[in-house]
Amino acid sequence: MDGTSVAVVVTSLLTFFTVVYQDWRKQQREERDRKWEKEDRIALAKKVFDSNEAALAAIAENTTETRQATASADRAYTEANHVNIKIENLNQRLLANEKKRDERDEKNTKEE
Repeated sequence: MDGTSVAVVVTSLLTFFTVVYQDWRKQQREERDRKWEKEDRIALAKKVFDSNEAALAAIAENTTETRQATASADRAYTEANHVNIKIENLNQRLLANEKKRDERDEKNTKEE
């Protein structure tokens, strides 16, 4: 083998090993990138889950407050109706007393 053949063989071997090495590095990078992407997706899913969990907690709290407000409004409505009934009863009694007084005054006027 002359010097040119040795140079071609060495160059061919170096080229072959360079290609193999580059392919191996490419696979490592792709595997690393897939791993990072998977970690990012997991982190995002956890973030979304935590966000949804916080939103559900806020909705539950709002629901509780709404139910309490509704119960309070129902009690106020019932109490207002009781007060209205009492006012109506007082009004009826006042009208009845006024009618009796008018009748009594009329009767006293006729007697005089």
